Amino acid sequence: MTFFDASFLLSTYLIIQDKEIHSNELRLLNELFPNVSENAIIQKSEILSDSEHKIPLDTLLRFIASESEENKVLLMSNLIKLVVSDKYYHPKEEAFITSISEIINFDKENLLKVLLASKKE
Repeated sequence: MTFFDASFLLSTYLIIQDKEIHSNELRLLNELFPNVSENAIIQKSEILSDSEHKIPLDTLLRFIASESEENKVLLMSNLIKLVVSDKYYHPKEEAFITSISEIINFDKENLLKVLLASKKE
């Protein structure tokens, strides 16, 4: 699995948090991750349909946790872009992002920078 595949799938988990999948979220997901593997595309469908065969969230988080801080910044930035793409920031999405940042040991100062940068966009 590549970092981009794992990020794509983690982002897919994010967009189902509020139980409403908005077309803007799907469009942006595909724009942010244009070159994911065929397996990742299959896994996206498994996640969206809540299949028993979907890749476990904890598998993705363990993979991402070993990535560089630079890659984690990219991931968190993309997650925040996805959250605001439907013009509604659901509390479950916020809780998901906060939880992810803690699990992958994302530097809190960097999270603040990412949040502030996203407000400028």
